Amino acid sequence: MKKELTGLLPETRSDTEITPLNEYGERPHYLVKNPLSGEVFEFGIEDYFLYRQFDGRTTFSAIKARFEDEFHTPISLLQLEAFASHLLGRGLLSAKGWQPAGTQSGDNFYKTIGLGNPDRLLSVLDIVCWWCFTPPVLVLIALFLFLALGTAVKYHGDFLLEIQLGFRGGRLLLLPLLGIFVVNVGGEIAKAVACKHFGGYIGEAGVILRYRVLPRLFFDMADSLWRQDKMTRVKIMTAGLLFELLLWSVAVIAWRNTPFWSGVHTFWMLMALAAAIIIFLNINPLLQRDGYFLISNWLEIPGLRERAMGYLHSWFLHGRLPEPLTVREKQWLQRYGVAVLVFETVFWGGVLGGIGYLLMHDLKGIGAVIFLLIIALRFEHLLRGFSSKTKQQQRAEL
Repeated sequence: MKKELTGLLPETRSDTEITPLNEYGERPHYLVKNPLSGEVFEFGIEDYFLYRQFDGRTTFSAIKARFEDEFHTPISLLQLEAFASHLLGRGLLSAKGWQPAGTQSGDNFYKTIGLGNPDRLLSVLDIVCWWCFTPPVLVLIALFLFLALGTAVKYHGDFLLEIQLGFRGGRLLLLPLLGIFVVNVGGEIAKAVACKHFGGYIGEAGVILRYRVLPRLFFDMADSLWRQDKMTRVKIMTAGLLFELLLWSVAVIAWRNTPFWSGVHTFWMLMALAAAIIIFLNINPLLQRDGYFLISNWLEIPGLRERAMGYLHSWFLHGRLPEPLTVREKQWLQRYGVAVLVFETVFWGGVLGGIGYLLMHDLKGIGAVIFLLIIALRFEHLLRGFSSKTKQQQRAEL
C-alpha cells in the first residue's frame, strides 16, 4: 500500500540547504534555503518537524499523529494540508502530482491575472472597518435578513414576473453577470479583511478567469488560514457570506420601496438577483467555494472533492483504494462523491440546456455556434485529456 501513495503526497526536496541555529538560547531554529530561488526561510522546531515528515509516503493522518505525540498539541488535517500548500508555494516541497485542497482543477479550469500584494490596502481597510466585526453589526445583518425574507416571501410573484418581463427579448441579459462580478468582489474583499482582522497576512491577489472568460477576484489566504484555529477559519470564510446576505437583504428591501420600472428599481432588482445567485453558489458545499471549505473544515478532510472522486472511481471499478482510509473517511467520501455526481448532472444539465435553448431559439445558427463554444470551454479539461490519451495511443502503436 505504501507504494500506491508515492506520487500522491508531497515530498521534501532533497536539494534544500538546512542550517540549524541555537543562538536563540531556549529553542532551536532552522534555516531552510530554496536552492533554485535562493530564498531562506526560518523554521521553528514544530514547523521543522512537520517539514521533515513529508517524504512522499507518509499520509497526513500519520503525520498528524506523530506531531501530536511529539508536542502534545492538537493539529487538524486542514492545517497540515494548508502548511504543505504553503511549503509547496515556496518551492520547498516536490508535489509529484499532489494537489492541495481547494486547488482549482477539472471543471474549474481557469487562468489567473496577478494584481500584486494587497496586504497594505487590507490593513487600511481593517482599521476603517473594525466595527464590522462587532456584535451589533451581526444583529443589524440579522434584522435586515429577517425583513428581506419576509418581503421576498410576500412579493416573490411580483419579483419573478419583473425578471421575466425584464429579460424578454434579451433585454438586461448581461447586466446580472456584471452584478454577480460586483457581489463576488465585495464578498472576497470581506473575507480578506476578516483574515487580516484575525491576524492573517495576504501576499497575493488576482483575478481568476473561469473557463477563460468569467472573471472572479481572489485573495491567496492559504498561508494564513492554516495557522488559525478551526473556529477562526469559520469566521473568516463566513464573512463573505454575511456580506452577500446583507447586500441581498438591502437590495430586496430597496427594490420593494422604489417606484416600479424606474432605473433605481431595476438596479435593485438586478442586484437582488445577482446576490441570490452568488449566495447559492457560495453556500453550496457541492461546489468548490465557501460552503465547500466550511464542510471540509468541519469534517477535517482536506482535499475532500478530489479524494471523494478518487474513492468513487476505485469503488465503481472494484479496484484498490487510492490511499489508506478510515471507516469514517470512506463513509463521508462515498456520500459526498455521490452527492456531487447527482448535483452536477442535474445542475449542469439544467444550466447548459437552458442556455442552449435560449441561444438557438433567438439566434438560430449563430446561437448554435456560440453554444458549442460554451460547451468546449466548459469541458475543455475533458477534451484535453481525451486528446492526450489519443496521442499516447498513437505513439504506442508506432
